[in-house]
Amino acid sequence: MFRTNAQAVPFAQVQARRPYGGDMRLEDTLSAELFLSQLQRERRRSERTKGPLSLAVFRYDSGNINELAAADRLAQHLHRIKRDIDVVGYIDVGTIGVILLDTNAEGAQRFLLRLSTRLNGLRFLGTTFTFPDNIFDRLLSGVDACSPEQSIFFDRTNGCLQAIAKRLIDIVIASTVLVLCAPLMLATAIAVAMTSPGPAIFRQTRLGKDGTPLVMNKFRSMYQDADERIHRDHVAKLIGDAPDGEDEANDKKTWQKLDNDPRITPIGRIIRNLKIDELPQLFNVLKGDLSLVGPRPPIPYEVAFYQAWHLGRILAVKPGITGFWQIESGGNVTFDDMVRMDLQYVANASILLDLKILYRTAAVVVRRAIAFIVSPGAFRNGSC
Repeated sequence: MFRTNAQAVPFAQVQARRPYGGDMRLEDTLSAELFLSQLQRERRRSERTKGPLSLAVFRYDSGNINELAAADRLAQHLHRIKRDIDVVGYIDVGTIGVILLDTNAEGAQRFLLRLSTRLNGLRFLGTTFTFPDNIFDRLLSGVDACSPEQSIFFDRTNGCLQAIAKRLIDIVIASTVLVLCAPLMLATAIAVAMTSPGPAIFRQTRLGKDGTPLVMNKFRSMYQDADERIHRDHVAKLIGDAPDGEDEANDKKTWQKLDNDPRITPIGRIIRNLKIDELPQLFNVLKGDLSLVGPRPPIPYEVAFYQAWHLGRILAVKPGITGFWQIESGGNVTFDDMVRMDLQYVANASILLDLKILYRTAAVVVRRAIAFIVSPGAFRNGSC
């Protein structure tokens, strides 16, 4: 993880002992805070215009005086060959970046090649990343998380203390609920196992923070070996581009579970409506894969239908069991609006907001439980 509080100190220290002079403008080498802020602004512009954006990254040992001097010369060359619209700055101590505006992957490689002809024996390993193509490639591979360089395209809103407090709340509440609900979970596992063949727990690969694959646990609510293509087609219609003439209809489609499809078992319909099927996700919370509150973790194949601006909901923060869009919309919302609410949560994340979301989520669960006690038939028929 790159820190965002590194300042333009190493080059300033070397400036006093530069024996060869040079025309590098220190004021043009931005601090990490300013550089990353600029990078995120350019990323948002790229999302709006759908234009390419690349980042070149160079590392050096900031504790080695020889490498500091070499890095100073590297910075001079970067300032000389960059275009006026490009930006040079620190990503972290020992890491320099260049924002290459309106530059695709091939253009970024040409930048590295042009730089290599000027280094005169200096050896620096430069890497380039292009938004959003490299990120989509990594996410769709389903193997690795996005690299730190790729993830810094997105804002990191949580400070260290807030992250610690959020983690403590996750552990305390998840542990408490698991203890209190242990009898209910045992009864649910027995009911699921007795009413349909297959394991009581359904495990599915999702994408966590920075696109890291995680295995999410739920009580199985569908028949074993249910056809995944039904959900895949459902997702494609909700997220993907609508066919010609269907744009208006597609805009009105809301992000809802396929609660009425034939794959769901009778007991599965009940536990889904009561949200009991999600209780095993609390083990994911204790493990650190999920938080109690955060954006919904997507299935890897969903990302194939994403637009660039959708990526922030899965790269900026850890996903959660419940979230801002669920309690604000009741789950009845278009995918684009869901992403907008997730991004609104990311921008305004706080412990107080998490507690409000948890309170409202608990209220919804209690109301559903009361409704089930009053009219259990409505849940079995799927009308609740």
